[in-house]
Amino acid sequence: MRKILIFLFIIVLLNAGETITIAAGAGYKKMTLELLESFDKKDKINSVFGNMRQITTQALNHDISLLIGDKKFFNKINEFKDKKSEKIGSGKLVLIVKKGTNLSNLKDLEKDNIQKISIPDAKKAVYGLAASQAISNLNLNIKDKLLYVATVPQSASYVVSGEVDAGFVKSSEALSIKDKIEQILTVKSELYSEISIVALKLDSCDKSAICKDFVEYLKSKRAKEIILKYGL
Repeated sequence: MRKILIFLFIIVLLNAGETITIAAGAGYKKMTLELLESFDKKDKINSVFGNMRQITTQALNHDISLLIGDKKFFNKINEFKDKKSEKIGSGKLVLIVKKGTNLSNLKDLEKDNIQKISIPDAKKAVYGLAASQAISNLNLNIKDKLLYVATVPQSASYVVSGEVDAGFVKSSEALSIKDKIEQILTVKSELYSEISIVALKLDSCDKSAICKDFVEYLKSKRAKEIILKYGL
């Protein structure tokens, strides 16, 4: 009996010291941090952020348990194709416009008063790919106006600072800075491929009670309220 109690005590100590690391795309940093803050075991989880290439590369070379980002991007990587995931929501693309400028629709981007438009790099950010698809499907003649940046937050910051006239971002980013911009134009979802945002479970997640608990938490009412708040 004594040996059993000692064994159980050791297991408790090991679990008490357990920590995991999750990685998320830079565009989901605010949402992820709020989700972690509301999770009862937040002190057991470390987090890192970057563009999709950065976080997937890090996951292949470091012990990361969970990846939050675009499912299609994860599916391009052989090591992640067969991993299970929990869908968080669907991303929505919008165009934001700087203070003092008004647009009736996306076609107005071709007008002479619009000189620079920020857009995330399609190779690094799913919203950049979505924006490129929308531009192509609408046959917009704005190629010479595009300023490519690495992430969605960078695209937004250029609009807020007035360095560009408009920029493509995700809806949650736009909502978080709505007081600093003139307007938000929704890009019709049929103009770009669906953006399915998931929590991808890596090998160490299956071995971690904390990781499993966090994945389950993502299904809770409180977590869904936070996720909805960020436009997913």
